Amino acid sequence: MSEIQKLKSYTGARIDLLRMVRPPVTCILDVGCSNGANEPLLRASHPNASIEGIELDSSFVVEARERLDRLYEIDLDNIAQVASLKGGWDCLLFGDVLEHTKHPKIVLGQLVKLAASDAQVLVSLPNVQHWYTIFCLFKGVWPENDRGIFDKTHLRWFTKTSIEDLAHETGLQIAELHRKYRLIESPGGRLNRLSKYFRFMPFKPFFTFQYLVKCRKFAE
Repeated sequence: MSEIQKLKSYTGARIDLLRMVRPPVTCILDVGCSNGANEPLLRASHPNASIEGIELDSSFVVEARERLDRLYEIDLDNIAQVASLKGGWDCLLFGDVLEHTKHPKIVLGQLVKLAASDAQVLVSLPNVQHWYTIFCLFKGVWPENDRGIFDKTHLRWFTKTSIEDLAHETGLQIAELHRKYRLIESPGGRLNRLSKYFRFMPFKPFFTFQYLVKCRKFAE
């Protein structure tokens, strides 16, 4: 992937996820924060909060370090490094990052364990049950793209049921679940405007492109 393609695919503020954060929050951890693009919006909405991030990609860390109060340059698949973090965050953001890890349940579970008891955990994940996945399997192909459901760097895949299982097995309760609908992977275009006509059962799971969930830790 070229640097231009990487910037297009993995940078940009996640407004959809950030609008689900409810005050008060005092310490936010943006997991897989890229170049820290979420920071300006978080500062505006939560001016008194400390903003930390986890990012390993060298093409993003310089800019992220300048923006955030603290940046952890660690590999999420190195659980020893994850477990060594101080913790205490009351808001964790996972904006389409868990599917890039080898063991999403372990990564999420470890960070949740380190979070404050009243932490809110916001997770965005692509939906592999989307109709286009089924279409591709009928054709006998598995695309490798620079972004989206078929991002070639994905190591794990999720449906609504597996997301619910992931939350439960890591000590979380889902408080909110939202769907982003698309007919095609391209985020814009006239065709995706038609996705509103498929927002009912039994079509809903097959035209959901992405799930956004807000979770709370189980009462201790």
